[in-house]
Amino acid sequence: MGRQLTIPATDGQLSGLSIQLTTDNTGAVGSVNYEPGLAQRISSVITAATDSSNGYITTAEAGKQSGIDILSNSIDKYNLRLTATQARLKAQYAALEVALSTLKTTSSSLSSAITSSQNATKN
Repeated sequence: MGRQLTIPATDGQLSGLSIQLTTDNTGAVGSVNYEPGLAQRISSVITAATDSSNGYITTAEAGKQSGIDILSNSIDKYNLRLTATQARLKAQYAALEVALSTLKTTSSSLSSAITSSQNATKN
């Protein structure tokens, strides 16, 4: 008397579930409510977390990568501005060195002229 319904092991959701009917009646004999056990709930959470297209971990990783990309882009732009500023300052420094050299030459020439003028007036 009775029948047994067993879900095959290849079924990903209900694998291993077995229902024992204790009647030989046919047709509707009642209802069965299925609630997954702890292992199935843990498996579902792990699957949801590790799903390669929209799992929690994938989504978090994509968010972090987006932040890294934004920071890398900002760093690259800052480095370009820094390089341009460095080149501008080097050019200004070189121009100041030329101006200073010209001033030193002028100063030396003026000193020589003043000394020559003072020597000529003493004689």
